[in-house]
Amino acid sequence: MPYVFLALAICAEITATTLLKSSEGYTRLLPTVFSLLAYLICHCSFSRVLFGERVSPVGNVGMALILVGCIVMNLFGSR
Repeated sequence: MPYVFLALAICAEITATTLLKSSEGYTRLLPTVFSLLAYLICHCSFSRVLFGERVSPVGNVGMALILVGCIVMNLFGSR
């Protein structure tokens, strides 16, 4: 079973990284949403394999806040 989670994490990471190019700096909505979703799947699957733990709801909120912060900095930061 750990290999299934590892394979899922690898596929999700490759998908998310590929979608980053399509998101054009988080300016296109659909590729951005799917990229962030794939990174979330990757993180949850990899933490299950590496540490044998599930991500808690508080951990999910923390990850969401980090992602929102990165998006806000990218969209509204100085260029």
